Amino acid sequence: MVTKYSHAQQSASVQTRRQGRHGMNTHVVKIANRECSCGKWNQFGIPCSHAQKVCGAYNISAASMVKDYYDVMAYNNTYSKYFEPVQSEDYWDDPNLQLVHDPTIHFLKSKASQGAWETTLSYTDKGQILSWNPPSSLHTPSALDKAYDDHTSRHRHRSLYPRYSLHMHSDQLGNVLNYVAGLDLIRSELGAYGEKILGSGSEYVQSSISRYISNPRYYFQVNDDYVKNKLKVVLFPFLHKGHWMRTVEPAGGKFSFKPPIHDINAPDLYIPMMAFGTYVLLAGFFLGINGKFSPESLGVQFSTGLLCWLLQVLLLEATLHSLGGGEVPLLDMVAYAGYTFVGAAVIVAVRLLADYLFCVATLWESLCMGVLLVKTMKRILISEVQSFEKNSTKRNYILLFTAAAQIPLLFWLGSVSVETR
Repeated sequence: MVTKYSHAQQSASVQTRRQGRHGMNTHVVKIANRECSCGKWNQFGIPCSHAQKVCGAYNISAASMVKDYYDVMAYNNTYSKYFEPVQSEDYWDDPNLQLVHDPTIHFLKSKASQGAWETTLSYTDKGQILSWNPPSSLHTPSALDKAYDDHTSRHRHRSLYPRYSLHMHSDQLGNVLNYVAGLDLIRSELGAYGEKILGSGSEYVQSSISRYISNPRYYFQVNDDYVKNKLKVVLFPFLHKGHWMRTVEPAGGKFSFKPPIHDINAPDLYIPMMAFGTYVLLAGFFLGINGKFSPESLGVQFSTGLLCWLLQVLLLEATLHSLGGGEVPLLDMVAYAGYTFVGAAVIVAVRLLADYLFCVATLWESLCMGVLLVKTMKRILISEVQSFEKNSTKRNYILLFTAAAQIPLLFWLGSVSVETR
């Protein structure tokens, strides 16, 4: 039972009976900070039985409170093996544990004075003060406990919450108690509601930002081995023997994708940016050996590359939305579209060596890029199982169109000398 609530410390004291009626134990619960002196809530993030009592006393939903902090599915999959379901009462398992008498549990104003204990118990029942004075022969805590149990067993209809003895009229006392309790309840409810609004707003802003921006540093966690293996996948997707699914890892109670340095199937921005710069430099060199180089012509190739990158991103976004796929971070789409410049740089390099192989190189790189994008789009759509299986004919046509669109796109990027002066 909840014995008192401190508005200043935002904490509630919960009394639990131990081993029948032989002693009590008090736990301090802080709802706002999700802390309890028993340690279970602090360690596992789920409300213990003491926190559940406080939530029940103040009309707070413990389930919704936990859901605000964690994704239920990810939380259960990650931490269910570390704890057992919390029971409604926490009884001691070891019957040999010795009870330690704490007089403040039964007597909120009791204190030791000259070897004798203060012997006044006060109860409240509809605003009335009921005082009970044990015989003067009762001086030990154990005797007081026995007398306390005998007295309460005859007055079970009365409240068992100990109170301070207040010398005032019963009506005045009732009004004061109701007023103070009402203020504490209103403040606690408003505080919890305000925190919920602020928490929901911050989560919405963070989710919106992650939808469009993600974490840029994630896309640059690469090393030499990743770059070498990723280029093999981009240039020769037919030789990729492993799976195309991304791997996940638990982080903070949720699941997140591993960075590119640990997953060959993860998108990165290092290779697309390096490929884009290489494409622009090779295009400038091609213009120079043909006597058409100028800062303006190099700027045209740079603008053409950015425009093609944008068109590729729009094409991939349209493909996912038309197939009913889930939301994918924008930087993922930018990374997938940027792999096009690996093939574009190869096409320009082939033209530098043998210009008559331009069409062959374009068709080959278009085929490789089409296979890579189709495999990637299918991997993304696997998470949407229903939409992935329902419209198979429509899906195949849309993916075929996405693959075929690589031919004119790479032809445009590779035709350097034709479009510039």
